[in-house]
Amino acid sequence: MEMSAIEECDGLFDFCDKHNKPILIEVDDLVHKLHDGIDEYNKQRQEKAWPIRQKLWARSSGFITSTPYLANIYSSMFNLPAYVFDNYIDFTDYRWNVERRLSDKIVIGWMGSPSHRKDLSILDDVIPFILNKYDNVFFKFVGYVPDKYKDNPKVKYAFTDVNDWHIDKYPQGMDFDIGLIPLQHNDFNYAKSDIKFLEYSRLKIASIVSDISTYKRVVNKKTGLVCRNHKPDDWIKAIEKLIEDKTYRLTLAENAYEYTKNKRTIEGNIGKYKNILTKVLDHANKVQRHNTNLRYAGDCK
Repeated sequence: MEMSAIEECDGLFDFCDKHNKPILIEVDDLVHKLHDGIDEYNKQRQEKAWPIRQKLWARSSGFITSTPYLANIYSSMFNLPAYVFDNYIDFTDYRWNVERRLSDKIVIGWMGSPSHRKDLSILDDVIPFILNKYDNVFFKFVGYVPDKYKDNPKVKYAFTDVNDWHIDKYPQGMDFDIGLIPLQHNDFNYAKSDIKFLEYSRLKIASIVSDISTYKRVVNKKTGLVCRNHKPDDWIKAIEKLIEDKTYRLTLAENAYEYTKNKRTIEGNIGKYKNILTKVLDHANKVQRHNTNLRYAGDCK
């Protein structure tokens, strides 16, 4: 069961309880803990939804999460098993077959929702410096764009309206050469997966990421560049390197693409998901047999 649908599923839980069918909750975020970047609308939604989720999640058979950090939190909170299944990329999806940009102009990009506004603030001194230094460099926001950048002629943005956010257009929106992934050090981000790096890599975009456990699998100077959050100069130097050394930029992007293609595809890892479901079903069957034997023993008495 996908996390966002759970508020409407009392009937499904009742049905599964009646027929001894296990329910696994798929969780990809630390949904019970409000973070600094959340807006008032989503804050109220989360505060309203969490008590409902707590009640229903306690009735589940366990969790499938995208990170060990998330698995440990919800397994401990509900005293239920949690299984880790990484996020992966579907290499068979034609919508991600986006042709590489061919231009002397270099586009640096960031993709995310308004919930990441505090993460984006890591780059407050970085973005203006780079745009002022290089005439051929532009910046693109996909999703949220801070108001202070909207009138800048060197800044573009796409899908700022949630109604325009469509899977068919989504990959085409990330038509940039360098992708930035700044993340603050907090529980919410520790629970995050490295999905943005995978998406950038699938599109052969060179990534620069925060030095945070979320992106521990990014190999510095091989599949991406890793920067310290409190050091704007780290970010500036990394971006300058990728702007000025095209060969190095393309090599990083190609290495990341090959890593994603060889290690992080859905089709190459689907067996792990099947193994999780098999374990859960085997356990449910054992419980059912145990309960049946108890009832049979009671009837004999």
